Amino acid sequence: MNPRKEPRMQICLLPFRRAVFALLGAAALCVPMAPIDAQALADHMEIYGSFRVRSGLNGVGDFEINDKASRIGLRGELPMGEGLTAFARVEMGLNIIKSLGQLVFSGDPGFAYGEDQDAVTTRLGLLGVRTPFGAFSWGKQWSPYYDLGELTDRFNIFGGEAVGVYNLADGDPSGTGRASSALHYRVSYRVLSFAAQVQNRSTGGNDQNLADTYGGSVVLSPAEWMTLGVGFNEVRDGVEDPAPDTREVPEGDQAVVLGASVDRGRWWVGYTVAWLQEHEMDDEGRFFSGWGTEIFVAFGPAEAWRLLGGFNYLTPENEHPGQYRLAYGLAGVEYNFVNDSRVFLEFKLEGSRDSEGDRIRKSSSVSGCASTSEGTGVHPAAPRGLLSPLVPQRCNTALRRMCLTLSFNHQKLLTRRWRETRAD
Repeated sequence: MNPRKEPRMQICLLPFRRAVFALLGAAALCVPMAPIDAQALADHMEIYGSFRVRSGLNGVGDFEINDKASRIGLRGELPMGEGLTAFARVEMGLNIIKSLGQLVFSGDPGFAYGEDQDAVTTRLGLLGVRTPFGAFSWGKQWSPYYDLGELTDRFNIFGGEAVGVYNLADGDPSGTGRASSALHYRVSYRVLSFAAQVQNRSTGGNDQNLADTYGGSVVLSPAEWMTLGVGFNEVRDGVEDPAPDTREVPEGDQAVVLGASVDRGRWWVGYTVAWLQEHEMDDEGRFFSGWGTEIFVAFGPAEAWRLLGGFNYLTPENEHPGQYRLAYGLAGVEYNFVNDSRVFLEFKLEGSRDSEGDRIRKSSSVSGCASTSEGTGVHPAAPRGLLSPLVPQRCNTALRRMCLTLSFNHQKLLTRRWRETRAD
């Protein structure tokens, strides 16, 4: 167990707590809820999905072929009159190819806590109403904290581990990722967007009457190509000694994240930095306070191509016992087809250490493919300006063949390794 101590880093969110609770409570009571025609809502729904497979190999020969957070969903909205619009969304994760999980890919496992062995998992499920003075929604949904976290959580495979979004599975227990039992309020005015969230649940031990967790975000877009913002989250139902392998979170769990992004067409850059208190866990299962940062860079040298680079770094405060740290660099290339599919190849150069100071992970390379039922044929998180014809077509064709060849050879290497393992 992690011995309790007075943390050096104090994140004062008390003034926000009362404002958030008052705003959400008053606004929810004022929304005129008209009866919703279920059949009419069904007629306005659309089905979407994304199917993704990846294969990975690390420096000591461990390999995997598994699913990469495939999902299928249903969403839509229905005008209700008097300026009101009802909307709903349900998204289920599909674990198409199961694996033993020897390699660590990204912070987001693609499933909620306790669903790692399920073939079908819960990703999102919400119902809401859009009004002239903002939107309200209830259910399992992306948190306001992720409004900033998503600025660097954009690689096909790796990343998303350093700023506290997915501290426990999909971030639901702390409310920083896909938060369940959550009430949201979102409103935008010109270049400013505001979001607030409270979670009400019963996890046992220290349940609160009004809000077990709360958080919010403020995002400013001073120009079309720039985004700046801050997000915060606090857990109020944490316990002093969380039981291992449960949804319990430690007392004093708080997180603050700052983020910025720049989209200049061919270039896209995202940066996030977070200060975390009793939020992340080391290799020995001890929660710690510390800070982390992530960088994501994308460059579009030609139509449908993206070159990717980035970095993840997370470290505890000096008082935390041991030498644990998370640190690795990332690089990748992807080709996006016109039929909403893509192939990709990514590399991770590891520098992470365990509490004893030894290497905790091995550097890895991963190739894969993805196909989705929506979009314009590019990565869902990719800035559309990256895909402009900037080089001659024959050069673009040569680059495409090179990427496909690299991905194919990577798959052949993994297949050969799999056959050798079976022969042994």
